[in-house]
Amino acid sequence: MTRSATYFYQALAFDRSVREAFDLALAQLDLESIDGSNVPVLLLRPGADPTQPFVLGTRSQNDAKAGKRNAI
Repeated sequence: MTRSATYFYQALAFDRSVREAFDLALAQLDLESIDGSNVPVLLLRPGADPTQPFVLGTRSQNDAKAGKRNAI
């Protein structure tokens, strides 16, 4: 995994939006004086909102939304 991806996913894990995570990853690369020839570009699918937090629910939350009960 590249450094930029590492920084990006770390920020997402701390409940940052996609835009914030991307900007933080770029800032970290800049602080480390990483060569600008490999600067990542944020590509978004149509309709995606990069300002919203990117958080995946846990398995139990997803099951609860689907109306499933936890097996004992």
